[in-house]
Amino acid sequence: MKARYRKIWISLIPIFMVILCPYQAWAAQSLSSVQAESYFLMDAESGVILAEKDAETPRPPASMTKMMTHFIILDEIKKGTIKWDDVVKISTRAAAINEGGISLEPDEALTVKDLFISSVVKSANDATIALSEYVAGSEAKFVERMNKKATELGMKSTHFRNTTGLNMEDYGNHAPEVPGEHVMGAQDSAILGDALLRSHPEILTYTSIANHIVHKDKKDLTINSSNLMLPARNKLAYEGVDGLKTGHTKLAGYCFTSTAKKGDLRVISVVMKTKSDSERFVETKKLLDYAFEQYEGKTLVKKGAPVPGNENMALPNGVEKSVEVQAKSDISLPVKKGASEKDYEYKVTFASGVKAPVSAGTEVGKVEVLYQGKSIPGFKSIPLVASKNVEEGSWVRLFFRSIGDEISSWF
Repeated sequence: MKARYRKIWISLIPIFMVILCPYQAWAAQSLSSVQAESYFLMDAESGVILAEKDAETPRPPASMTKMMTHFIILDEIKKGTIKWDDVVKISTRAAAINEGGISLEPDEALTVKDLFISSVVKSANDATIALSEYVAGSEAKFVERMNKKATELGMKSTHFRNTTGLNMEDYGNHAPEVPGEHVMGAQDSAILGDALLRSHPEILTYTSIANHIVHKDKKDLTINSSNLMLPARNKLAYEGVDGLKTGHTKLAGYCFTSTAKKGDLRVISVVMKTKSDSERFVETKKLLDYAFEQYEGKTLVKKGAPVPGNENMALPNGVEKSVEVQAKSDISLPVKKGASEKDYEYKVTFASGVKAPVSAGTEVGKVEVLYQGKSIPGFKSIPLVASKNVEEGSWVRLFFRSIGDEISSWF
């Protein structure tokens, strides 16, 4: 009899999961077949977490490391400290790294752009190291910048020891002297990819390249993308995929941080430690299919529009008794296909102690979107701002207003 009741309770667990935690429960049931030690799936617009498994566990990230290297290179391009047509002289050390490179030779000269594209498209380790040395003077100093930015981005399960993601023994006698483990969690990899897209959307120009001719001193070299899901690569093509970075070492297994867009929905997915080159793409497809089959991107409130049901904030000491508040940016998120609008509601929190005078654009609160009365994992609240200037009322105005309010309360 006890065994019978135990079976009944076990069968009811998925139902309770859906009731108590609908977003994650739905994903857990739909993605149980994903063969990866860790995975993570998020909406790039809102940060909403659509699915995850063991995503905070630090693991060797292999060449997904290079997303951070590319981030810093693009930072330097934006600042003007380096230029795409700068010519980089290849060091003996960079040329000595033969693992997964473009066969650079000492004193060979290539432009920053050719080295960058080689790093992004082919995941060339020698090109990556050459860029880091050009920017920071040494790979070790460049890695210091990588770890600093990881902290700034809130990547809590990440530490870098090199710019490439290679195992340190693959460097031979040329390993950068950086202590610790070289690790990154699946969620951190998605955080990094998301931040890279936000800061440098032009990265997609490079991550979507299927093949490229590298102009070398002696002979031009054609390189092909390691991302077999790019539409132009044909083999395992997936509509909408345009990035971001593959990775593979014996320790890491086969990894992939992808991004894809269909309609108004762009997602970022990560799989870590799959078993083969093709499997990382097959497992990624499962994540992407889940996202695009179950969700659609939707803007609930436009930038500059009031939040329904929370249009005004009281200003007791203002010339006007309240001020209309507006969303500082679009309130957008992945909405479940077929879900009722009633499933989504707004939770507005106004800052305490806000008094007139208030200037237009001043942040006065924030709004969170709830699904079936519960917080949505990963959703970041959107600031609310005053729509116009409101001056402080004179003491005479406030005195007579208080009398009027008192009389009104009698009726």
